[in-house]
Amino acid sequence: MILDDVSFAIPPGRIVALLGQNGAGKTTTLRLMLSLDNGSGKTLFNGKRYQELRYPARTVGVMLDTVYAYPKHTACRHLAVIAAGAGLPTETIAPALDSVGLSTSRGPRVGDFSLGMRQRLSLAAALLGEPRILVLDEPGNGLDPFGREHLSGLLLELTGRGCTILLSSHDLDTTAGLADDILLLDGGKLRVQTTLKEFLTLGAGGVLRVRSDDPAHLAQLIERLGGVVLSVTRGRYRVSGLRAETLARSAQREKLLVTELFEDEARPDEAFRAALKQTTDGTASTVSGAS
Repeated sequence: MILDDVSFAIPPGRIVALLGQNGAGKTTTLRLMLSLDNGSGKTLFNGKRYQELRYPARTVGVMLDTVYAYPKHTACRHLAVIAAGAGLPTETIAPALDSVGLSTSRGPRVGDFSLGMRQRLSLAAALLGEPRILVLDEPGNGLDPFGREHLSGLLLELTGRGCTILLSSHDLDTTAGLADDILLLDGGKLRVQTTLKEFLTLGAGGVLRVRSDDPAHLAQLIERLGGVVLSVTRGRYRVSGLRAETLARSAQREKLLVTELFEDEARPDEAFRAALKQTTDGTASTVSGAS
C-alpha cells in the first residue's frame, strides 16, 4: 500500500482509533511510523524518531503482529528474552502479565496458547518498558467478549495515567467505547480526522429508522433522494444522509404510506460506512474537529 500525505498529531492522554477497510493502509502506516518500512515521511515520538530513542521500549510500546515465540517457552520466559534484548529489568515481567490477565506461574507453553492468549502476551510485551505511548495493531483480534472487556478497561486505565494510545481496529463497537478521536484511512489517504462524537454524526444528520408497506418503492425513493441504506432488518430500513422531514414530504407526494419514521443515533459501524460513502463521493472533510 502506498500512502499519500498521511499526517496527524496525537495529544497526550488520548486514545486514537485508526480505522479503514482491509488494504486501506492501517498496518503500513504503523510500520512506517516505527521505521520498519521505508518511506519519505517521518514520525516523532516526544520529539525524536523511533530509531533515535535510546531505549525505545521505555518510550513506545509496540504490538504489531500476533506474537512469535519459541513454542516451548512459557510466557515468563518469552518476556524475559524480550526484556533482555530491550535492556529492561525482569521486575516488569510479572506486572505486565498480570495487567493483561495472564498467569505469572509456570503455566502452559506458548505453543499451546490460543490466539487470544497470544494477543494478550503480545500486549504484555508492549507494556514491559512501562511506556507512555502505545502503538497497537488490532489488539482486540482473537479475544473473546471477556477479553475485549478486559482490554478496554486496561487501555482506559492506562490513559488515565497519561498514556497515549494509537490503535488500529476493525471492531468498531469496541472502538466506540474506547476512542477519543478517529482517523479514517481509505486508499492510502487520511480522509477523516475527528472526534468520536463528530464521527458518529457523519451520516448527515444521524440515522433514520423507516418502514413502509411498499419496501421496494421506499428503497427507490431513498436512492433518488441521495440517502444511504445502512441496513435492512425485517422490512425496517436504517438510512443516513436524509432528514426525516425530507423523506416524509417526498413519500407524501408519491402517495407512499410510511408506517414508521424515527430519528436515531448512528451505530459505530453505520458511521464508518457513511464516512466511507462520503469519501467516495468527495464530500467528507479531511480534518474536522480534532485537536
